[in-house]
Amino acid sequence: MANGNGHWVKWLVGTLFTISFFAITTLVTSVIANDKESRARDTKIEERVNEAILEQKQEMKDVAVNVAMIQKDIQYLIKALDK
Repeated sequence: MANGNGHWVKWLVGTLFTISFFAITTLVTSVIANDKESRARDTKIEERVNEAILEQKQEMKDVAVNVAMIQKDIQYLIKALDK
């Protein structure tokens, strides 16, 4: 470094550090952005799943009501036939 080559080394190290710093910053930014997109996508999927679950529960309630009505009708028919 006594012959003046130290300036090139400092310049090279500084350039490599700057490039590395911006690359890491960009990587972190993209990871954070992907997390936001993932969360938004996950939220949409979760909403669809919850809607499907609610629809299934409603269908099960409707089926239970219909089964109860059919059972009452069967009991009525059995009583009518026994007379």
